[in-house]
Amino acid sequence: MKKPGIGNRQSAIGAVLVLAVALAVGCGGARSGPGSVVPATTGTVYLPDGYDSGRRYPVLVMLPASNGTAVAMRRSYPQTGPVIVLLAAGTGTPADYATNSSWAGTIARYERQLRADVAALVASGHADPGRVYLAGFSMGGDLAWALTLRNPELVKGAIVMGSRMSYRSNAADHAALKSRHVRFYLIMGEDEDAGRFRGVEAARSLLDSLDVSYRYRRVSDLGHLRAPANVFADALEFVLD
Repeated sequence: MKKPGIGNRQSAIGAVLVLAVALAVGCGGARSGPGSVVPATTGTVYLPDGYDSGRRYPVLVMLPASNGTAVAMRRSYPQTGPVIVLLAAGTGTPADYATNSSWAGTIARYERQLRADVAALVASGHADPGRVYLAGFSMGGDLAWALTLRNPELVKGAIVMGSRMSYRSNAADHAALKSRHVRFYLIMGEDEDAGRFRGVEAARSLLDSLDVSYRYRRVSDLGHLRAPANVFADALEFVLD
């Protein structure tokens, strides 16, 4: 699926978010197992096994691929260690990237959601505001890439799988990627289509030119599918480091 490029961000996205959020009863002060779920403003939150309300945890935001939801990412990668997992709300569809305008609107919509949900978790005392990470496959990977480029002051790293990564942002955001020490882990299956390989090579050239830290992994015997769990675990370890 081909994602068109987009123009400048909407000015409203940079506005300061002031949120008063109450998470579900039983979250504050309680320790939860890996199956415990609490609602955020829009997405769904999974607290880590052995959750301690006295700690602030890194946040891993999982984004939806086309024709699916972020639940599919969670099912593929249920073991994420001591991090809060936030499943972004929404179902990806081809209409999300059918035109330049629709893709711009999709990025802006998920950007608003990301900022609001992370702000909610930080305000609740659960999340470390300096350790927010994104992960996605296909359209979700394109979102992870674009949202990280656009929000280097918020996002510390991203795992991008099977995506073209056509978004480029601006010079100020590029400089912030380096100064904030943002990290990327790029994953492609060996049997991916040529367009996605061209996209990842262009993205690598950009990151090289900006001196931004990243790792690139090609997975044998893999087409346009999510990476195996062990590859994802390696990616998560890299971006969290």
